[in-house]
Amino acid sequence: MSGSPSLALGRSIALVTAASYGLVTTLARVAYDGGTNPTTLALLRFVMAGTLMFLILLVLRKPLFVRLPFGLALATVVAWYLITMGHVGAVKFIPVSLGAMIFYTFPLMVIFYKRMVSRMRVRWNEAAGFALAFAGICIALGPDFSNLSWTGIALAFAGAGGAAAFLLLYERFPTDADVVTTATLLTFIAAVLSAIVSLVLVDFTPPQTRLGWMGMGGVAIATTLAFILSLFAVRFIGAAQTALLMNLEPVVIMIMAKIVLDEPLTIPRVSGILLVVMALLLSQWRARTI
Repeated sequence: MSGSPSLALGRSIALVTAASYGLVTTLARVAYDGGTNPTTLALLRFVMAGTLMFLILLVLRKPLFVRLPFGLALATVVAWYLITMGHVGAVKFIPVSLGAMIFYTFPLMVIFYKRMVSRMRVRWNEAAGFALAFAGICIALGPDFSNLSWTGIALAFAGAGGAAAFLLLYERFPTDADVVTTATLLTFIAAVLSAIVSLVLVDFTPPQTRLGWMGMGGVAIATTLAFILSLFAVRFIGAAQTALLMNLEPVVIMIMAKIVLDEPLTIPRVSGILLVVMALLLSQWRARTI
């Protein structure tokens, strides 16, 4: 399918997905500063995003239900919950740069699985792209180790594992299942899981300020867009290429952190951004769907 419209569309969708998820991280920081916590953010994120997706279903007149393998759907939801509690939750305990660097080991996890477990042949430019992109992320983010929290580090690694598992699991979903309906169903299941966790921990603390609620609403909108598009991307180009193109997300995080949080864009960060862009171009040279 090299050079096919589906491949080009899949790449474009994956890049927009990365940009949308990049917005989620910055807006989550705004929600935390407004007084909320990770478990509450996860619950409200899924409830609000699920409601938005349901409205999209009604507007587009999509089917309201799709039959999915129960075990596979549940495992995918757990993986998505780990992403939320891991990647977005970690930034409450550790610097955003350190959390993002740890989280972005997930493309390497995907390619390792494909290479070692599935025995899939990995093209040299794709492997080089993964390595170069991760190096660029490390340089750009310049992680600050002066404020270590093992809770935050563990959450970031859990988020990375969840992201890798999510992409690999969704590859196994039936290809005839409507993507928007599937996304809505998975989101509502995730909302139920989040509610159970919140009740068990007795840890529901909504934002206390208007700005915090604006951050929470932004998280829900960006999540809705990113989640639906990520399913389309995996369907068109597979988990490995989607994971690689998601390396654009830290670039968006840094730009949004500058605009919203007034964090500086230093020379190392700009150099890292250029490395990530080079990695994306290298990995897509004569790329094939995998």
